[in-house]
Amino acid sequence: MNQYKKSIICSILLIAMGSTILAGWIFHVPIMIQFISGFVGMVFNTALCVTLFGIYFLLFNFEFPYKNIFQKSILFIVMIISMFSLSQNIFEYDLGIDRLFIIPWLEDLNPYPGRMAVNTSIVYILSASIGYLISYGHIRKVAIIIQSFTYIIFFIALTGFLIYTLKLEFIFGGYGYTRMSIPTTISFMVVSIAWYLIWSEMDWYKKLYKDDEGKRITFVMGVIFLGVTLTVGLVSISILTHQNILYIQRILKINFQNKVKVIVNSINSIENDVISVAHNDFLMDSLQNVNANNIKNLNKYTHPLMLKEFNAVQWLDKNGMSLVREGEYQPNPSIGVKLNTPYQSSLLWDKGFYFKFKVPVIKDNKLIGYFSGEAPLHELDEMYKDYEGLGSTGEVGICGLLNASSAQCFPMRLYPEAFNTSLIINDKPLPMFYALRGQAGIITTLDYRRINVISVYGPIGNLNLGMSVKMDTEEIYMPVRHQLFIVLFLAVIPIAIGLLLLYWQVVPLVRKVVSSERIANKNKKRLERNDKKLQHSNEELEKNIQKLNQRNKELLLLKELMSSLQPCLTLTEAAKFVSHYCQLLFPDVAGTLYFSQGIGSELKSASTWDFPLMQKKIMQPSECSAIKEKIENKLTSRELSSGCAHSEKIFKNSYNYFCIPIEIDKENMALLYLESKEGNENWSYHRILANALGEQLALEFSNINLKKTLLEQSIRDSLTGLYNRRYLEEWLDKELKVAARMKASCGIMMVDIDFFKNVNDNFGHEAGDVVLKSFASLFEKFIRPSDLVCRYGGEEFVIAMPSISLDIALRRAEELRNRAQMMKIEYDGKILDPITISIGVSMYPHHGLQLQDLIAASDTALYQAKNSGRNNVIAYNNP
Repeated sequence: MNQYKKSIICSILLIAMGSTILAGWIFHVPIMIQFISGFVGMVFNTALCVTLFGIYFLLFNFEFPYKNIFQKSILFIVMIISMFSLSQNIFEYDLGIDRLFIIPWLEDLNPYPGRMAVNTSIVYILSASIGYLISYGHIRKVAIIIQSFTYIIFFIALTGFLIYTLKLEFIFGGYGYTRMSIPTTISFMVVSIAWYLIWSEMDWYKKLYKDDEGKRITFVMGVIFLGVTLTVGLVSISILTHQNILYIQRILKINFQNKVKVIVNSINSIENDVISVAHNDFLMDSLQNVNANNIKNLNKYTHPLMLKEFNAVQWLDKNGMSLVREGEYQPNPSIGVKLNTPYQSSLLWDKGFYFKFKVPVIKDNKLIGYFSGEAPLHELDEMYKDYEGLGSTGEVGICGLLNASSAQCFPMRLYPEAFNTSLIINDKPLPMFYALRGQAGIITTLDYRRINVISVYGPIGNLNLGMSVKMDTEEIYMPVRHQLFIVLFLAVIPIAIGLLLLYWQVVPLVRKVVSSERIANKNKKRLERNDKKLQHSNEELEKNIQKLNQRNKELLLLKELMSSLQPCLTLTEAAKFVSHYCQLLFPDVAGTLYFSQGIGSELKSASTWDFPLMQKKIMQPSECSAIKEKIENKLTSRELSSGCAHSEKIFKNSYNYFCIPIEIDKENMALLYLESKEGNENWSYHRILANALGEQLALEFSNINLKKTLLEQSIRDSLTGLYNRRYLEEWLDKELKVAARMKASCGIMMVDIDFFKNVNDNFGHEAGDVVLKSFASLFEKFIRPSDLVCRYGGEEFVIAMPSISLDIALRRAEELRNRAQMMKIEYDGKILDPITISIGVSMYPHHGLQLQDLIAASDTALYQAKNSGRNNVIAYNNP
């Protein structure tokens, strides 16, 4: 058993995770990269390194040439990728390693999509270092470094997992460079566990703590204390952070709502004043009838009123020609955004906000002129400078849509000049993108400076303006980060104290326990050795008992087989029993039983079991060496040159087989063929058992053949081979009972050879025997399979025909008579004169219900046929 097999599961997990994400990057399947929607995905290079480490760990479980070189090559590749990635982050340059194998296409807040995080690169460097150092673990300092690196990898993965799942990424500065995906953190935990499983099984680790188990316990407990403290600390900080974020979001939301009200109210107030002036009846009359006196009235009326609220006003006629103008417009505003109002209006910036308008003056549904002007928005200026509650990085942004993907923005706190900006940065919309489309909400994302912020955004009324109130996440998380470092620093003190107490109090106890354990282990090993000896003895006894029971079972099976064969009348019937019992006697062994009829005749398959590979139905005796030599023949695939021809083309290195010839009598024999796979531990014994079975079968088959011969002699006529009168009576008695039950008919033909005595007198009895045999052959070919023909006596024959009508029986009799007179019989080189037959026919149940009555009726009909001139067919006629 391989000592590193425990790490196989870790290897499979790493390979499965890494290859799945690699496939996701190659085939552009986001769900294979971002297992959970909204969570950052593992980059391609990280997934490649995960897969390589899975292969690296898997190789520990195999031995092959150049294994060490292959493993070192994997470590070298991982080290190069991770070191280049780390150097790019540290020195802020781009080597193209992020796009070494594939161009990143998935959305990523990382400033350099596709690049490993800093801590990810560090983990791979540490892990590759362990791979290089593990061969030198017998050096104590190196062993400590290996263990320390393993635990550091685990803690980096644990902190990455907790920080990301608890949403604490912004606690760390430059979080985009340090944030690991959830699959990455899980893979690093698996890597650390795999390293632990590997080096904990190595001899140097066992020797390191062989005599000082207390140090190992202290070291492990310290790691556990640190892990628990870190987890509890991060969870606590997470709770405080989320409360702090909720408070900041609430402040930003209130600030946003107040500023929106100020802007809307300021602009609405100016609009009301403008509309009020534009609809003054006196001014409208003066504008409608333009003359010197009315222009003087317009000037006189608007001059003192307008300069109180506007810095410039102007009256124009319906053609746009200026009639009256007071004050000066802002000559070069840095930005101007058109507002969504019923008339032409814009929001300007020139060291402050200005509202510029041009209102049409309509009387009696006719355009008579325009009223335009420009007014400062001092309330907006004051509001814009109010950053109370927003810290040092809080600012208010007001922008108008420039085109579909960019906006023009008023000066901000951190950018005190008007500017244009894209609404999408790093393929991610800015908060202002949503605000200018009428959406409102709170989001943590990048702003126009590409800095992470928490922003409350939304539209400013219906003015075609958007606003965001935001703060840098760095400022929000800075106090939390300081608290975290303080907590972690303070946590080290109780951990150190706990470890000292553990070392002083537990280590002596552990040493005593270890000493007692060694003594107990020695006693246990001694007892185990005795138990093994006793167990071995019991196993041997059990095996002997099993063998004895198996032999008794086989003897009983042989006895049952022989008992089953004794009632058998034919070898075909016996073959079924042999097939059944061979499966019981020879488990996992296939075979076939063959029989031959006559000296040198072919062997035919009588029964087959368990699907042997050699499946010949008919075999020639020359194909089997065992038959030719009359000995048991056992061959393996390595001895095919002297094997049997029937099998040497089938078996090729995986089977044994042998053949047992069984001599039944001088003319007939059988062949028992058995085959089994190589490696069958019972195969040798099966040969012995099969030989014993062959001897028993030879005796039983001889008895069956003898019984068959005696039976044939008792029911067959020795000259013609037809059934005799005794067998006819037994057979016909059964058929008549069947006919009575089925309400069927049965025909009887009594056949006599005409002038047979003349043949004997003229040619001798040998010629008569030839004639009898010829007619017997004719009758056998003529009858149906269901009919029976027998020699009734002398030259008389009886043909019984079940399930036949009288008409058909007579037609059959006529056909037989015609064939008889056409038959040519040769004797002593000469063709005898045609010989005819006479036939009497009777029917059951018309001519009788008993056998004797039917025979008598057919005999009477035969007598009539002979008296009618012979060569005739007569049916019995009831008197």
